[in-house]
Amino acid sequence: RAEEARLAAEERARLAEITRKENEALEAARKIKDATQREAEAERIRKEAEALKAQSEAKSHEEREKVQYQAEMANYKASQAILDAKASLALVLQRMGALDEAGRLGREALAGYRRLLGAEHPHALTTQSNLGLLEMDRGDHEAAAAILEEVLEIRLRILGEGHIDTLVS
Repeated sequence: RAEEARLAAEERARLAEITRKENEALEAARKIKDATQREAEAERIRKEAEALKAQSEAKSHEEREKVQYQAEMANYKASQAILDAKASLALVLQRMGALDEAGRLGREALAGYRRLLGAEHPHALTTQSNLGLLEMDRGDHEAAAAILEEVLEIRLRILGEGHIDTLVS
């Protein structure tokens, strides 16, 4: 009986050791599972952070482009307003008889319109036509005719014969 008790005690100890090792293995497996889940969660968060960063950078780039476009448009409008003022002042000076100053401002306005809007833009053509009329006021009919003929050719090509701007040319 003592032998049986000893064997039973050894078996219980062995079973207890197996249970302890199983529990350690289960705990280790749980820790590995938890670590794997944390690592997966960390990876998901990293990817989300990268996506948000990329989205933010794209938005920042888009916003910078929008601000740059708005600044360019404001500069464009300001430049055109300055050219309009020069062209208008040139007409006033021409009517006042200050032909040299009117010619200088008119040529500046024309050069600016051509640079900003293109040589065939209506503002450029109107200013060029006004310069032709200025040359007529100065008595240089050949220069006036050359300038006005160029304006007429462009307007005929772009607008056609029946357009009011062509008829006025």
